[in-house]
Amino acid sequence: MMKSQAQLQAPAVARAAQELTETPERGNLGRGRGRRRTAGWLLSALIVVLLILAWQAAIWIGHLESFVLPTPRQVLAVFGQSETRSLILDNISPTQTEA
Repeated sequence: MMKSQAQLQAPAVARAAQELTETPERGNLGRGRGRRRTAGWLLSALIVVLLILAWQAAIWIGHLESFVLPTPRQVLAVFGQSETRSLILDNISPTQTEA
């Protein structure tokens, strides 16, 4: 008698379901989750750094003027000014309300 495709897959599905519902040993609780969270943060930070480097490289390679595309340092300097900080802080609430 020949087994159907569903009958062949049933043991594998049952094993996968059992693995998902089993509780880990007490010594291993949460260890994998913490590593994945740390890896996620590191990957996010790496992406941000690479985007900033690509931004700076585009300015260097393209010889772009600052009025076309300012450097990351120029943008950071503007955000450090008190006028810009107060403008941002004054508009946070309306932006959140409208969003």
